[in-house]
Amino acid sequence: MIDSQKTGEKESYITKLINFLYRNRFILLGFLIMVIVFIVGSAVFFELRKGRIEKSTRMVEMLEEDYRVWEAKEEGEDKNKLEENLTTSLKRIIEKYPRLYAAQRAYILLANISFNKEEWDKAAEYFITLSESFPESYLAPVGLANAAISYEAKGEIDNAVETLQILANTYSDTFPEMPHIYFNLGRLYEEIKDYSRAAESYNKLIDNYSNSNWTKLAKDRIIFLTVEGKIQE
Repeated sequence: MIDSQKTGEKESYITKLINFLYRNRFILLGFLIMVIVFIVGSAVFFELRKGRIEKSTRMVEMLEEDYRVWEAKEEGEDKNKLEENLTTSLKRIIEKYPRLYAAQRAYILLANISFNKEEWDKAAEYFITLSESFPESYLAPVGLANAAISYEAKGEIDNAVETLQILANTYSDTFPEMPHIYFNLGRLYEEIKDYSRAAESYNKLIDNYSNSNWTKLAKDRIIFLTVEGKIQE
């Protein structure tokens, strides 16, 4: 009797489930189609993105070859024409692939062209734009470091200091060239006669990078500043 009751309850449950599925068959079918479309669409998206990454990377690698040719050429009409074509192609990559790795390399090449021509403002602008557009990239601190060099070359020491300070505040835990950055910060602070901050930068280098080749130079600067009475022991 008990078994018969359980069997009836089971059959009743199955019947209700079948009825529910039948009544909602179009909704369930629509949901299933949506899931399939999402899965297929995601696969297509990632394949297309992979294709775009590969294509754009090949394009910028070819332009890197053109850059090396441009860099080696003597000044003249041929070099100017190559620079014009190279610059146009690099800007096109940035416009077409603004969030991909190829755009990062394109910014570096544009900045290097300006840097080699001693167009310091344009070089700094490209380097800064790179770091701001791709803050998580390993090239971001490289861009900031090179922007600081460009500012210093133009004589804008305050801008150079500010840029290196942003680098130090943002990438001190990840950028392998931090010893050099701290030394340059100290050197530039000395140049604008902010000796206490110069000493602070040198001491950060000494305290955190005892094995760096830059550390001995930082210690020498601390001794010099102390002997000259610029800072207190």
